[in-house]
Amino acid sequence: MQKKHKFKSILFAAAFLTAVMLSPTGSYAEMGTLQWSFDTQSDINSSPGFGPGKIIYAGSDDGYLYAIHSNGTERWRYTADGSISSSPAIDADGIIYIGSEDNNVYAIHSNGTEKWKFETDGPVSSSPTISTDGTIYIGSQDTYLYAINADGTEKWKYKTDGRILSSPAVDASGIIYIGSEDTHLHAVNSNGEQEWTFATGGVISSSPAIASGGTIYIGSEDNLLYAIKSDGEQEWTFTTEGPVTSSPAIDASGNIYVGSEDQYLYALNTSGEQRWKLSTKGSISSSPAIGYDETIYIGSSDGYLHAINADGTRKWEYEIGDTVSSPVISPENTIYIGSKIGKLWAVESTSAGLLRNSSWPMFHHDMRHTGRNTGNRSPTANAGSDQTVEEDTMVTLNGSGSTDPDYGIASYKWTQTAGRSVTLSDPNIVNPEFSTPEIDSGSDDDQITLTFQLTVTDTKGAEDTDTCVITVEEEDAWCFISAASKSRIRVLLNIIF
Repeated sequence: MQKKHKFKSILFAAAFLTAVMLSPTGSYAEMGTLQWSFDTQSDINSSPGFGPGKIIYAGSDDGYLYAIHSNGTERWRYTADGSISSSPAIDADGIIYIGSEDNNVYAIHSNGTEKWKFETDGPVSSSPTISTDGTIYIGSQDTYLYAINADGTEKWKYKTDGRILSSPAVDASGIIYIGSEDTHLHAVNSNGEQEWTFATGGVISSSPAIASGGTIYIGSEDNLLYAIKSDGEQEWTFTTEGPVTSSPAIDASGNIYVGSEDQYLYALNTSGEQRWKLSTKGSISSSPAIGYDETIYIGSSDGYLHAINADGTRKWEYEIGDTVSSPVISPENTIYIGSKIGKLWAVESTSAGLLRNSSWPMFHHDMRHTGRNTGNRSPTANAGSDQTVEEDTMVTLNGSGSTDPDYGIASYKWTQTAGRSVTLSDPNIVNPEFSTPEIDSGSDDDQITLTFQLTVTDTKGAEDTDTCVITVEEEDAWCFISAASKSRIRVLLNIIF
């Protein structure tokens, strides 16, 4: 009995180490190192979206929307009739919305099949916003902001005097904000009526960020970042030395981060005063993403993904090779970012999810690109089914059934609450593993139970918990023999008897 357990332990240890070494997810990679890259046939200007089931969605100028597993393998691709620079928005049911240069807005099921498409009169490079009532807002180069019902029919459209490249943002009261090449920021209510417009001195391709107090931050190609009150009055401006096409991000303290084509990333306080600036070697149209540990991630035309500490010092940088899109941070410490060399990159980081209690921590607000900062709804934890297993076996806990109705789950935490203590491979991932303990041969009990609690936290800090029970039974020596060996033994027994 003792030799058998020792032999099995060696087998399990070898299997576990092999899985770690061969794992494409790079679970033990250092920060700023590559986990994987995924090739498309053209530029990726789209900022990736991170949806339910750990699926990454990214559009490419090759006309495909790609769905990619978190290990870098393709799940499916959907073909549009034009290039895709719009960033995908993903609703709570997993429906993906995206625009294309073929003049259409698409709604695509999570299995890659088309739900509907909506035609405009111009290319659509703006990214969709999803309202809490299911309305999709998106701009088109035909100069209109469109409101599209969840079934793909037009609700209304609002005209500006220029092409719309900016992506809309929706505040808690349902007001939609969008920039236009007519140099104005437009505020439109949920009925499609104008609330106000604000004039800047240049084209607006930057997308708005909305602070918790209602202030709207937006860049303009007049080299300024604007802070505008919710009534349309200017609060302040900040001057850079280049066009501001980057979209701002806001941290938990209300500080604003924005890039400029003058090659600097700027950090400003709520009064518009510069806290620091950091130089890259290329223009910055990428938008910052802020992690839980307050690290700021941003791309530059210098071909690098930059990781910057909250005090403005460099943390690390990873060379990608060309201009990069706006990054998104996954719950499992990975940065996903596209580039103009036709690759989607997955880079190890030290940050999980987005900064809690921040009103606007990245491009289009969150990893699903909903484009709104309305009231948060709590997630639902699902620790998976109870399991019955044998001693000395590897068990995988399963939190993948956990859901969030709006912005996505930012972190997972597993805790053992009862039973003989075991060691989880990583308590902060969706599917941790552990080896079940041996049952004492002299014990009267032929099984033990282990209880685990899963706590999920969304990007706004709301939590939910669920538990699962693992029942460990004493080993059946016959079950330990392989199927092939069992077959041979049966043949021998038949011959003998």
